[in-house]
Amino acid sequence: MGIFFAPLWAVLIFVTLLMFLVYSKIRRQMQAMEQFTQRRQSQEHRVDLAKQFARQATLYVGAFYATWIFSTLLMVVNVSSHKAPYGLVFLNAFFGVSIQG
Repeated sequence: MGIFFAPLWAVLIFVTLLMFLVYSKIRRQMQAMEQFTQRRQSQEHRVDLAKQFARQATLYVGAFYATWIFSTLLMVVNVSSHKAPYGLVFLNAFFGVSIQG
């Protein structure tokens, strides 16, 4: 179990960190470019682009977490008590299978 889930969660945390770093870079770039723009509407549009990326990155990483959190919890419960609650099995089946595409 740990052989599969430990690297999986390491990758999930790594992807989260990378998305945060990309967002930070975009935001700094947009702030640096503000000094060259003279139109107010253009500046508002650039702020919206950074927010759009943040929203898209959050949804992307959130889908990873939603897909794997219930599978991981189900395995931990199975190993520790050898009996899985129905609700957790249902959530694992709903999110774990349907979100993966």
